[in-house]
Amino acid sequence: MASIRKIFLDSRINSTGTPSDFTTQLPQEIATRRTQGLVLGQFSIANVFTTVMSGYNDILYYRLDGNTMQNAIVAGQNDKLYYIMWSNDARGTRYYIATLNQGTYTMAQFAAELQRVLRIDYPWVTVTANGTQIVYDGDSPAGPGQPVAQEAQLTIPSYADLTNSAWKARNWLGPPYDNTNSDAVNGSFAQSFSGTDASAWSTEVTLPTVNVSWNVARNMAPGAYDGAGFAAALQAALSFTSITNGTVTCEYLEDSGRIRIVSSKPILIYDPSLLDDERWQNSVWYNPQFARVGTPLQPGRLNAANGMCWAPQVPSQDFISYQIDISGLREVYVHCSLSDHHTITSSGMRDVIGVIQLDQSWGSVVVWRPMGGLADQDVIPLRDGILPDNIRLYLTDAFGVPIPLGASYVYACLAIVDVDTTGT
Repeated sequence: MASIRKIFLDSRINSTGTPSDFTTQLPQEIATRRTQGLVLGQFSIANVFTTVMSGYNDILYYRLDGNTMQNAIVAGQNDKLYYIMWSNDARGTRYYIATLNQGTYTMAQFAAELQRVLRIDYPWVTVTANGTQIVYDGDSPAGPGQPVAQEAQLTIPSYADLTNSAWKARNWLGPPYDNTNSDAVNGSFAQSFSGTDASAWSTEVTLPTVNVSWNVARNMAPGAYDGAGFAAALQAALSFTSITNGTVTCEYLEDSGRIRIVSSKPILIYDPSLLDDERWQNSVWYNPQFARVGTPLQPGRLNAANGMCWAPQVPSQDFISYQIDISGLREVYVHCSLSDHHTITSSGMRDVIGVIQLDQSWGSVVVWRPMGGLADQDVIPLRDGILPDNIRLYLTDAFGVPIPLGASYVYACLAIVDVDTTGT
């Protein structure tokens, strides 16, 4: 076996996969020694990354507010009551999803509707209204002054628990349901009770409401933009004439690098740090108070454009965004299957062997080489033996999201260098 000191990898040659994630089959075995290490010696990539890239950052997530239907239960939006009941008979603990009647309600009417659905299986329970409170009583005494003959302990899970997949897996043993689309009315209850306290309780209640509002996911047109061009693309994504009547305009403010949004209806562009949080998705994006329009949200692959332009988290008809970022992609994280996993990024990635700054203009080739001498931490230690004959190289952004390269290609050089193993 020849002594190989450099391995040149080209995503176009003897490789499978895509330019941003490819595996190369080495044409021969490469022997290594424990006195050697591996280092990224050179890397080149074309800067073909535009401001908005299809399948990467081309979906804008925002909220559009319309009118509010006060004190209403609407079929398919908030007409399901999820509850757990324990009774002192042969049934023990049971789990239920009850369907409430559609309509508008006063507090007394809401209490009566709750009592109706609970009495289907537990005919002795009572539910009454007391001001802004609901009063539940699940005890049925045998007679005046006598011990309880029948007892039903009612637990109404909170909306936050109900829509959380971890809580659902641990605690819900009843009918299956989609925690991202629960249609639950449970959010009306300020407090839930469990154990013996659940046989008689009262809690503050907010009457169910349904907002004629929308959580919208709209695609932005891919392309390289200046400030004014990005404002025009943003305006097209925010346009809601296909949803409801009204207008929106976006103006680029050159002096501050921000965008002014003026709309006939309140708009909120969601904070990008919230979008991939499951609790936020279930409690806000999938909240029964909102209808959803546009591209379905896919956890883990949001392709969000919100990081380029978002604003204070208050629905408004006239507001100014934070400074926009139309740079597209600033750096590329290079991962390799030969990594020793002794590196870590702030996002938790462990197999990164280099970070390439995209400091050349669009269309130019970015060439990277190590600066100065190599420190011990720059070298991946090798062992006595044979290098794996398949080497995978893949590229992501800082968050571990694969980056699109289209028809471009990647070139890298892995160098085998001697290292000082004295004392190891």
